[in-house]
Amino acid sequence: MPRRAAILVGVAIVGVAAFVLGRETAPRADAATVEQGDSFVVPATATRCKATQEAGIPNLFCTRTSGGRYQVVFWPDEVQVYDLAKPREPMAATYVVPATLKR
Repeated sequence: MPRRAAILVGVAIVGVAAFVLGRETAPRADAATVEQGDSFVVPATATRCKATQEAGIPNLFCTRTSGGRYQVVFWPDEVQVYDLAKPREPMAATYVVPATLKR
C-alpha cells in the first residue's frame, strides 16, 4: 500500500507542476488603447501599425516590417486586405471582410 500512495503523490505533484508551468508559459491577450497618431509593432507577426484618420474616419493601418506581401487596413465596418505582389490600377482591395468595430 505505501508504494501505491507514493505513486499517487507523485502523479499529483506532476499534475500540479504541469498546471502551474502551463499557466506561466501560456500566451496572454493584452489590450491597449490606441490614440490617433500612435504606432506600435507586433513582433510575432512582423507588423507595424499606426492609428490614422482618412476623411475624418479613424483607421488602423498595418504593414509588414520586413517586406511582406499583404497590407491590411481596419475600418469600422470592414477589414481590407491588399495583395502587394499583384499591384492593380487603381489600387483596390484584394479581400474585403465585413466587420463591426466594438467600442
